[in-house]
Amino acid sequence: MDDEAQELADAPHANLVFIGPWGSGKSTTAGRLIVDCGAIDRQTVERIAQDATDRGHDDRRYAWILDKLGCERDRGTTMYSALWRFASRRCRFTIIDAPGHADFTKDIVTAMSQAEIVVLVVAAPQDNSDEGRACEQQIREHALLAHTLGLRQLVVCVNKMDSEAVLYSEERFSRVCARVREDIQGVGLKAHDVHFDVHFVPVSGWTGDNVACRSANTPWYCGPTLLEALDDAVASHFKPDRERPLRLVLHEVMTIGGVGVVTVGRVLTGSLRPGAHLVFAPGCVPAVVKS
Repeated sequence: MDDEAQELADAPHANLVFIGPWGSGKSTTAGRLIVDCGAIDRQTVERIAQDATDRGHDDRRYAWILDKLGCERDRGTTMYSALWRFASRRCRFTIIDAPGHADFTKDIVTAMSQAEIVVLVVAAPQDNSDEGRACEQQIREHALLAHTLGLRQLVVCVNKMDSEAVLYSEERFSRVCARVREDIQGVGLKAHDVHFDVHFVPVSGWTGDNVACRSANTPWYCGPTLLEALDDAVASHFKPDRERPLRLVLHEVMTIGGVGVVTVGRVLTGSLRPGAHLVFAPGCVPAVVKS
């Protein structure tokens, strides 16, 4: 293994989940990040793009990197969580692309439970129609779910800055940020500009503005790109997995004769040892590690 590969293998790792209202461009932004970071080969990208063009959905070419199922592509929405690994110069990441539609709230919660960083994608073109108010309600619900599950690192992507209704407007970006800031403050998340807890980044998942590379279309923006914001969240707040508080995700609970109740799960962070006393949330159920 060469020095560069060894350095990358030793880099910190974090799971990040993309959430947000249906139609905000989550999968497109995540797919663009994967492409711009070189985490997918060019031939595969070209094949997916050709498939999207042939089916009359050229604007879905980046989303289809993660939306692989026929039902998702036919419906034009993410229905199941998808995973993809990529790396920056400083960190290793696993993307979890969660559904955005309210019909798949259970899958959204499952995806969030496996993540340390939340990327909340909201659309810059907003209005006061019923659809716009429904999007605001989803933003509040997703932020509340993230807070309830203990997620405190949040990157807000104000997406579709390239749309004709926005045209990279600083005023529109500031207005959307203020609205989202009110929503996430209402559920307890810190949203101070000087905090690393929340970054607001103007992006375009379709054109790649401020996703992995800084865009000349937003000269008024001096903050980090999406990729830089993710690196900052890891570097500023993350310890090695074993030094973090225990986080055990349960997959199944079984009752075995002669043994009792046995739980099956995966340790995401921290460590377990025999004799440890645990409390499972949200029911505050006590347990003891036997072996």
